[in-house]
Amino acid sequence: MAQLRAVFASKESLQSASREDLSIALMGIHAFEEQVRFIKGGYAAIIDFFWDQNEEDLERVKRSLAHLLFGKEEFIRRLYDVLNFPEWKIRHFGESCALELSGTARPEMCPPMNGRSAKGLRYIGFNVPAS
Repeated sequence: MAQLRAVFASKESLQSASREDLSIALMGIHAFEEQVRFIKGGYAAIIDFFWDQNEEDLERVKRSLAHLLFGKEEFIRRLYDVLNFPEWKIRHFGESCALELSGTARPEMCPPMNGRSAKGLRYIGFNVPAS
């Protein structure tokens, strides 16, 4: 969690992060880490799989994450961009990852939310739609 907060503390800290720093920070997102069950090789393979699926393009991933967290448009628009537009989309980084990261790194922007927390809210009676 400390690595996640350090890497995503500002646009500048994100831009200066190495691939290793960013990889460790991404593993601090529970929704990201939970993808391990779908990846052959488990924890040892999740980061390599992620970078392979994103064509090893560190700068593109950082640009998309910076847009999500620090862009000028309204947050909901940036979230939509990162989830839907090829220019911004990060493979194997879906809605739960984006919402959890946004809420953890920038809690003033939105609360941290992932599939697990949505399930808990539904259990106690809130009408939280499934993704």
